[in-house]
Amino acid sequence: MEFFQVLRKRRMIRHFKPDPISDDVLRKLINAGNRAPTATNASYRRLMLLKDPRTLRLFRDVAPGYSESQAAAIIVIYTDLNVAGAGENKTHDPWSSRMDAGAAAENIHLAAVDMGLGSCFFSSSSQEGIKELLDFPAHCRPEIMVSLGYPADEQPKPRKASSEAKVVYVDKFGRRWDA
Repeated sequence: MEFFQVLRKRRMIRHFKPDPISDDVLRKLINAGNRAPTATNASYRRLMLLKDPRTLRLFRDVAPGYSESQAAAIIVIYTDLNVAGAGENKTHDPWSSRMDAGAAAENIHLAAVDMGLGSCFFSSSSQEGIKELLDFPAHCRPEIMVSLGYPADEQPKPRKASSEAKVVYVDKFGRRWDA
């Protein structure tokens, strides 16, 4: 699919068919997430793949953003705080890792669209609940989760963004750019 076609087709999908996703496709999505940039060019961002049906069911209890989903898999994007605060990264800003997680989530999301999958990224969850469910050590912080699956045939209509959401200013606040 052509890149701008992917952008036009892109939307958050929260309702999925029960079909599994092949490991080959999941590897490509993981690769897409790992190819995202990092603010400090440091490797503190990590990905964890969840595909066990029992784990996915339990995940609903700790992640309200996932509660209605029947996703075939979830990719949890998290920060290894030991790496983020070590060596040259001693001044690590927590916002950097959140931006980096967002970049990885967007890469995964766009790759999913390109491969005919649906996805939705979210962060509304109990961090402590996720850490306990997934046996995360204390130095790992969940940032963003991406649910994945084949889109169900019926999807709720997407809400339209307000016209103000697309306003771009040029050089000074209030000076609209109408290019």
